[in-house]
Amino acid sequence: MDKVFLEEIIYRYKHPLHRGKNSGQKIASENVSCGDKITIYLEIFDDKIVDAKFDGSLCSIANYGAELLLDKIIGQKITELSQINSADLLGEIGASLLQNPVRLKCFELAQIALNELKSASQKRI
Repeated sequence: MDKVFLEEIIYRYKHPLHRGKNSGQKIASENVSCGDKITIYLEIFDDKIVDAKFDGSLCSIANYGAELLLDKIIGQKITELSQINSADLLGEIGASLLQNPVRLKCFELAQIALNELKSASQKRI
């Protein structure tokens, strides 16, 4: 992995922007192969995500994935969540992470939790 990318992962692990809880809807997921656990808290108003937080026991890569995902989804409508994928979140700087299935699974933990919300919202439509 690129040194700049590693520094960014470590920085967001030490200085998370979205770690915490709010009174919103809770969605949880777990990576049983490594023990990472996440709970995402979403405040939704008028089908739009107005705030998002996460909490749990996460490695630095799972934390980074959650940070990037929450950066992206705050302000979006629930119906727009299906357009988000790992490649878009990582861009070119994190391309090497996409080639490592173990690390990619950690990175995608928050997305896996959101899939539950996506499925539920599609059933309502």
